[in-house]
Amino acid sequence: MASVLLKQRSYNSLRTSLQVILRPWIRLSISTTSVRGELFKSVPEQTVPVEGKIQGSLPDWLSGKLIRNGPGLFEIGDTKLNHWFDGMALLHSFTIKSGKVFYASKFLRSDAYTKNMAANRLVVSEFGTGAVPDPCMTLFERVQSYFTSLTDPSTKITDNCLVNIWPAGDKYIASTESDFVHVFSPETLDAQQKIQLSKYVAVNSATAHPHIDVDGTVYNLGSSANGYTIIKIPPTGKDSHVMDKASVLCDVPPKNKLKPAYSHSFGATENYFVLLEQPFRINVLKVIKDALLNKPILADGIFEWQENELIRFFIVEKSSGNILPGKFFAPTGMVLHHINAYEDKGHVVVDVCGYDNGEVLYSNLTLEDMNSSRVEGDVTTIPRRYVLPIDQTLHDSSKENLVTLDYTEATAQLQEDGSILCQPESISEKSFEFPRIHYEKFNGRPYQFAYGLNETYEDLIKTDVKTKKCLTWSENGCSASEPVFVGKPESSGEDDGVILSAVLRVDESQPPFLLVLDARTMAEMARVEFPGIQWHKDVHGIFVPASALE
Repeated sequence: MASVLLKQRSYNSLRTSLQVILRPWIRLSISTTSVRGELFKSVPEQTVPVEGKIQGSLPDWLSGKLIRNGPGLFEIGDTKLNHWFDGMALLHSFTIKSGKVFYASKFLRSDAYTKNMAANRLVVSEFGTGAVPDPCMTLFERVQSYFTSLTDPSTKITDNCLVNIWPAGDKYIASTESDFVHVFSPETLDAQQKIQLSKYVAVNSATAHPHIDVDGTVYNLGSSANGYTIIKIPPTGKDSHVMDKASVLCDVPPKNKLKPAYSHSFGATENYFVLLEQPFRINVLKVIKDALLNKPILADGIFEWQENELIRFFIVEKSSGNILPGKFFAPTGMVLHHINAYEDKGHVVVDVCGYDNGEVLYSNLTLEDMNSSRVEGDVTTIPRRYVLPIDQTLHDSSKENLVTLDYTEATAQLQEDGSILCQPESISEKSFEFPRIHYEKFNGRPYQFAYGLNETYEDLIKTDVKTKKCLTWSENGCSASEPVFVGKPESSGEDDGVILSAVLRVDESQPPFLLVLDARTMAEMARVEFPGIQWHKDVHGIFVPASALE
């Protein structure tokens, strides 16, 4: 198969490859122009909670905290950080209690943040900005520092956990895609404990999108010398370490250990995990070299797009860690976020936000470009469904299509070499990213509704994956955050609940607000404005019910 290596040796020339991973966060404007304003910028933390002004009515049953994570500081001393994912992690929360809503935020006191603030410069390289050398260090001390990093490369890896938040037993974790996570207090947002995953399980890094089983067990996909590694983190007691019972469930061998596929997330059904080996590859040797030299990830062209390579699916049994037989492939493409996956009559159904290719030729993710009023690009995020016939009795060579489910147009064809080529179907009339579902009751099970952000990173979309029809919330001059579904207690209805979203306004004279939508109709129930408060363009987050905080 032909391989196209994206040959970039400088930050600016790396932009094509990076869009494959990160383009859902770009505010795309393919055929129209709108005024954005400077939404991607530094904001101050708000450590003292402030009460918001409610318009409309909050549901009586809605009580708890919406906690979100994302970059909120882009200047350190004289250093201006180049990339959106260079910013220091800023946790912020909306506490909903007794019909009132309070806002607070606090920078995650990671080692990276603490060192940067103390030195008034960038001490550890981030995604797109290199560390500033200590002007007081002698040449000998710099050489000594280099050799120290050879024995402990983690000293050169940032613990700036700015991407997501997830629960682990009774604790809450801030994470990014590295070897480090931070335990923090959901009440105060204070960092409590830094954890290096590789000290407990054999991984070099892990995704920021784990799955939480019904019993509270956390499963995550990591990378290791053995390939793609699924780790298992059962809940522990209140005074126990998060990783006390952690273990490796299985290792899935990659096609090329020195160039494994990038994975941002993975799928989970009731009995299986779904891993995708994609044509977007990471050059491991370059990653190691850049870490040792304290270079930013973008400095040396670590990503490779294998243009004509197929996507491969691995199905792993949750109970045993065994990889199911059968080689399942799909046409070349890229997946960042999984929507949901489930089992049905001998098939595994996998729904994702997909892309046709990795060669995207419009702007990169520098702050300058993120804040520009128009970003060009012929890009489409396609919510897709793949159907994998895992039951061997379905593998009938006389049949053109091995999929026997009557509600999908997705197909699976048996190839001469015994592999199965899966062709997807679109499951939404509108494209969207940052997908969320009623996770607590419908993750890993047959479902009907998904929520997300449109490609301009402004509008909220609800999709009926059975009919492909959509409902939308949109307001001029507003930029919504990832929608978070909160189900009504004691209700079995899949969309009986609300959608929460932290909305920024382009006009800075207008206050930002927490938006509360009826999840069934996408009609506005309430908005809670916070005059005089600034918050950041965040990434991911969760809702913590009041009962979990007691």
